[in-house]
Amino acid sequence: MQLPSLREVASMAGRAIERFPLAIIAAYSLTILAIIANHRMDSQEVLMPYIFTLLFAFPLSVATDLFMESHKAKAPGRFFGRFLVVLASVGVYFLCFKNWVDWSDSKYLEVILIDVALWVLILFAPFMMKNRVNAFWQFNVALFVRMVQAVLLFGLFYWGLLALMASVEYLFDYGLLMQYSWDVWLVVSGIFVSLFFLSGVPGNFQALDKTTNYPKL
Repeated sequence: MQLPSLREVASMAGRAIERFPLAIIAAYSLTILAIIANHRMDSQEVLMPYIFTLLFAFPLSVATDLFMESHKAKAPGRFFGRFLVVLASVGVYFLCFKNWVDWSDSKYLEVILIDVALWVLILFAPFMMKNRVNAFWQFNVALFVRMVQAVLLFGLFYWGLLALMASVEYLFDYGLLMQYSWDVWLVVSGIFVSLFFLSGVPGNFQALDKTTNYPKL
């Protein structure tokens, strides 16, 4: 496996934005807000509700787009589905995340479990009301392989950047690691990993149902 070239990154970005526009907006917005919160501690109380909302919106939007795609929904149907995601995110913000400073430990656990459930929903969304057991298996194997590739490729990329920053810090006695290591992780995971992962989500569910190969990875 090799790190993707700039042309491949541009192609991945195009595919991901076309299929999952709300998820890309959520991932990029989340990255920006998290970087701001990292450098401005006084703004965390204001920004955290938005960060929680975007963490909720990302998997929900992916699952919704996959559901619509598997049912071959036309443009109006997809627009309506995305509108419902936005509406649900706004509702959750006001009903739950806006008052996050008053949460108990059990409330934090509840929010984590809800977010995990939304990620699990991605695995099932294309196959709701469809009896495609083999396609379901192949789809989840493809997602697992894509995630492993993302962790390996961009994990290597991230540690390479840290090594470069450490070298600059050693040569010029400038605290890059302390100031920007978390920012680098946010950019790599929030922008590059999300693009790479979403661009590799299978879309031909009928073909998946006929696939019998087992990935070597």
